[in-house]
Amino acid sequence: MLPLTFVPKENHWILHRELLVGKYEYKYIVDGSWRTNHHEPLTRPNMDGHINNFVEVVAEFEDAKTKNLRRRVMQENPILNGVEHRIIHHNFFLHLLPSLFFKS
Repeated sequence: MLPLTFVPKENHWILHRELLVGKYEYKYIVDGSWRTNHHEPLTRPNMDGHINNFVEVVAEFEDAKTKNLRRRVMQENPILNGVEHRIIHHNFFLHLLPSLFFKS
């Protein structure tokens, strides 16, 4: 869970995070219940019938080949070749290293 910050002047909650290009799904926990915001983009129901909000981060300058590759590897059950699998596996563990060894 990531805590949101309420901005009284603007009357809304915010979360500042730097995100890599991709599609990120999320929900809110309000009074102990998982909720979506119907004023924000919604996903289609997944295999379990759940719907989430999402935000899609796009690159300013992304060629068609890179865009198609990103969409393919970000789908629900992507079919990856050996090189793609190793790159994603390597980057996933590099991302985890700071949180595993440098807990605050």
